Order: sequence, then C-alpha cells, then structure tokens
Amino acid sequence: MLSLFEKNDHPHYIISLTDGQPTIGETDTLTIISDASNANTSDVRIFSFGVGYDVNTFLLDRLSQENHATTIYVTPDENLEGAISSLYSKIASPVLISPVIKVDGVKAYDTYPNPLPDVFRGSQLLLAGCYQGGGGATITLSGKVGGKTISFVAKRAFPALTLHLPSMLTFFLACGQAARSPICSINYVSTERTKSY
Repeated sequence: MLSLFEKNDHPHYIISLTDGQPTIGETDTLTIISDASNANTSDVRIFSFGVGYDVNTFLLDRLSQENHATTIYVTPDENLEGAISSLYSKIASPVLISPVIKVDGVKAYDTYPNPLPDVFRGSQLLLAGCYQGGGGATITLSGKVGGKTISFVAKRAFPALTLHLPSMLTFFLACGQAARSPICSINYVSTERTKSY
C-alpha cells in the first residue's frame, strides 16, 4: 500500500482501524514495524485506530510513532465516528510537518519521541530527554508548512549540574495557528537525576 504514494511536498496519510493483532502473513511485531518503516519512502503518516479491548498497543504505537503520526484507542462502546471526525479536523490543519529540534549550548541526548510526530492545530508536542552541561542555550524547532521550512527559536538558561549525573530535560512545545500563521512557544522543565538505592 505504501508504494501507491509519491514523494512530494504534500503530506500523505494512512488511517488504519485495527486491533493490531497480526494473523495473516507476517506475524512478528518487530518485523512488521521494520518492514513498514523501510517501505515508507514517501513519508506517509500512519495513524492507527486501536479498536477493541484486546489491542496490540506496542505494534500500533511504534508503527505510528516511527511514521510521524499518533495512535488513538477506541473501545467498542465508544463513538468511532466522533473519534475519526476529530482526527480528520486535526490533520486538516497541519502546523508543522516533519519537525526537528536542535539544542545548541548544551548536549541533549536520549530524546523521546524520536522521530517527532507532526504537529497539528490544537495539539501539543512533548519532548523528553537528557542534557549535559549548563548555561545559555538556543532551542530551534524547525519543520515544514505548505512546502516551506519554518523555524521557531527560543533562548533558555539551563541549570548546571551539581552531581556528575545527567539531568532530565522536558520540552513543552505548544503549537497552534493564529491568522493562518503558525505560532509556537517553547518551554522546558529541568529535573536533576538522583541516584536510587
């Protein structure tokens, strides 16, 4: 199915309604995730609707995450039409496609999610990770909108470490759209790791 899409500046979407339980053909979860990611040469976003109570959340979450999308879970007694309509209204208004975050001034690592999902109007992107060092840093969030690359830049002070352990770094990227122009605010919370005994 992924081979039907051409690579261009327009976002492409697949919406899958499933319980995520592989029963025909390849059934190994990690192989399915790897095969889908390798076949996705056109940057198709794969949104997964997990339907039911016995859902393979590992497969659906990883499949969506590695293909710049999100997973939505619906129980049999919930309104599926409402959930699909909500998703459609969200993806109809992309704010940032293929976002990338860069931190200059401190060393950021072990960030999650990786890759970052696309950002849509009314949604929030949460990025967690670690950093080493301290002092002033420049945070740049870049992505595409309508085929053009845009960037949001924020300067923040990162507390220096008092222990010889990395600190946790959590970014709250609140993005939206005002008057047809994307807006984004970048904030962070730093929590120093402590040893557990």
